[in-house]
Amino acid sequence: MSDFHADLKAIGVDAEDLSKFSVENLSTLFPRELDDFSDLFAAVAHGCAAGLHNDAFATVYNPRIRRLDANYLGNKLGGWSASIRLLREFCDRSRPVPGLSQQQSSVVLADLVQAYQIVGRTEEAYTLGTESLQLAVNKKQWENVSRWASIMCELNLVVGDVGAAVAAAKQGMQTRDERGMKTDFAAVKFALAHALHLAGDVTQAEELFGTVMFVILSTDDENDDIHKWLHSYRAAELLLTLGEFQRAAGLAQGVIDNEVVTLRMPKVTSALNRLICGWALTRLASIEGRRLGNGQGEAPESEDAMKRVARRFQAGVGRINEAIERLRNCEAEDCLPRGLILRATLLREVNKCEEAERDLREALQIAERGDMQLHVVDAKLELARQMISRFILKFEGKTSDWAEAAGKYYEEAKDLINRTGYNRRIPELVAIQQCLLGRRPYDHDDVGPDLDSQGQPAGAWLKSIQR
Repeated sequence: MSDFHADLKAIGVDAEDLSKFSVENLSTLFPRELDDFSDLFAAVAHGCAAGLHNDAFATVYNPRIRRLDANYLGNKLGGWSASIRLLREFCDRSRPVPGLSQQQSSVVLADLVQAYQIVGRTEEAYTLGTESLQLAVNKKQWENVSRWASIMCELNLVVGDVGAAVAAAKQGMQTRDERGMKTDFAAVKFALAHALHLAGDVTQAEELFGTVMFVILSTDDENDDIHKWLHSYRAAELLLTLGEFQRAAGLAQGVIDNEVVTLRMPKVTSALNRLICGWALTRLASIEGRRLGNGQGEAPESEDAMKRVARRFQAGVGRINEAIERLRNCEAEDCLPRGLILRATLLREVNKCEEAERDLREALQIAERGDMQLHVVDAKLELARQMISRFILKFEGKTSDWAEAAGKYYEEAKDLINRTGYNRRIPELVAIQQCLLGRRPYDHDDVGPDLDSQGQPAGAWLKSIQR
């Protein structure tokens, strides 16, 4: 079987159908590149214009464009803007037309909300998602209630209401458990675990992640196994918070190296695994570099040891750059700010302040345009660290200006954390506060995301800020 046949079989094309076609014929029926979809897009448009919405969905969109649950156009090709234009053919004023079945309408709505979210049209995604969840509850469509609750968990995190995200995830899990549903097990549980993590409830999140992984590993369900890998980057994020950088890097790299999983993995998820892997590698390099510099372990003058640290750091930077490029290519504005903020942190650590600020300004612009409040918090926290760093380096301008700017960003981040419930970032907020008050030493990389203080002696500059 050719690689092309294997790809199509993996995304749900019936094996008997495969034997009837050559690779050339299959390429026409099931295009693999975005530029080759124009005929299929036209077929959907013409069918819907003629009032044949059901036929256009059943014969063209679902099997040949969406490719069943693969959502190929968006997930694999990153064609989210094209997806929005196409899905609106099935809608009248943002709601599916009456000619579609209940299941078809549910698919159209879920795909449309996902596409809106990813391209940064957050308000439209949130409004449509909220309406869809309420409609499912009113009609007692319990599977849709569970699915939409998980979707609304993610959307509430995007707009910055962590408490509502936890509540939505619990609603989805409760509905699923009460009705004895067997579907969406991993997705629902992972959604709740992630929301709890961002709410700062690390212990409960860790327990829930562990429970999900244990159940999945105890079953032979291929779909559950795929779900484990598709959602495992959430577990890797938690490992970063716990300071287990080696395990986080290993988990993310394992997904990247798994060809079977990669075949079915959305482009955004692939990019996020690279982002997490890269950040973990840079943290490991930073810790090892510090250890060598303090005369622990191998001799600090060991050239080989320092070269190894440098290679690991550069490998991490490479992964992060790769992730940012992938996120740009697939229009993933809901995730791009995270990559830009992490890269800005690395640039700060190597004293490239102007480049770091450029990334931060772009991240903040995207986040504010899309009302992504958690990304705004992360950007403000890093901007505060950037200003502290400029104070230390006596960057161009008055040092008092940098100290004042750091305090301003700290206050803005503090206010947003209080309003959003984004308690995961409280340790970072406290670290910055302690720096500003002169009660904590400044260290280039000990106030970055998910990394605790190493407790080095305070510098004189801290006392000057306190005065």
